[in-house]
Amino acid sequence: MTALVDEGAYPQGTNYAEVLSPALRVSNASSPTLLFYGNADPLVPLTNGTTLNVALNNSLIDHNFTVYEGGHGDWGQNDIENMKEQISIAIDTYLEVMN
Repeated sequence: MTALVDEGAYPQGTNYAEVLSPALRVSNASSPTLLFYGNADPLVPLTNGTTLNVALNNSLIDHNFTVYEGGHGDWGQNDIENMKEQISIAIDTYLEVMN
């Protein structure tokens, strides 16, 4: 954990998984977000995505939550193409505004 978190920035006994959870840090100022999950991912539980999806919905943040068949990124070619298309649309939509 010390490689990922400055433990000195938090009180002793802090639950880092809780205080650093993206779902618990969503606010009405959060950025548009793309969420891609596999329904059989052994590394990242789908519940992480559903929890974040609810938080983004509650804060009215523009986002897409997509669940593909498979595990951790080992999705079918059509799913990979869908993901690429969503990323491309998000770049065109949100990064163009910044230029």
